[in-house]
Amino acid sequence: MWSLFEEALLSAHRQTECVMKPELYAKFVEYAFSVQPKISEQYFHSKVIEVIRGMCKNLRECYTLERTFAGFILDDMNWCNTSLTGDMHYGTICGCNSKSRVIGAFWDAASEAYAKSASGHVYVILNGSVERPFDENRTFSRVELPLLKYPQVHNITVKLVHSLTNTEYYHTCKSFNILELARKVMSQNIGFECIEDPADIKHYLCIKGHDRNACQFSSSPRSIYIFNSLLLTLLLSVCILQYFL
Repeated sequence: MWSLFEEALLSAHRQTECVMKPELYAKFVEYAFSVQPKISEQYFHSKVIEVIRGMCKNLRECYTLERTFAGFILDDMNWCNTSLTGDMHYGTICGCNSKSRVIGAFWDAASEAYAKSASGHVYVILNGSVERPFDENRTFSRVELPLLKYPQVHNITVKLVHSLTNTEYYHTCKSFNILELARKVMSQNIGFECIEDPADIKHYLCIKGHDRNACQFSSSPRSIYIFNSLLLTLLLSVCILQYFL
């Protein structure tokens, strides 16, 4: 598998273009997804990396690209850093940086394969506390959304989450930006639903920010049950990590 990955990097080094093409990672990504078990409920996301790394990747409460075989081993890796590559220099004629997109090209290729594998009911986690939750310049809009097609995908649910600290922007499911996403989805005959601050994600965020006003939950049995369940999961995960380290 490593040979396929290095082949892509060496191909980029030999090419005459400045910007690396995602197609150069095609063989590596194809192989990685060929050994990937089928995912029942896939999550996409934009601008919510704290939730994705914590709740989805570490606590395994949701399944995202970062939990696939290719995504897990390369998440947060920087192969432009020669200290991690044994002093090997990878890149295009423009070097190995954001301009040459040596790393970005991989994530575009992986995102494309991940989106093509989606089926049934899929979920999208968006940040309601930024200027544009649905940003047409981000990977979800550029690469993944155009590949979510009916009838393979029949429903998309957006989970719109809000920061506990940033109150400059506050989008709702009725904000124009989210309605624009809904229009694009429904134009493909795919069902659309939007949920604001779903309990599971809000409880996760409040584990660290329990003193925030947004974390003053009701005393309903369900609310207490969800909070205690997530807290127990977090504690168990910490114990397991400490055991293996």
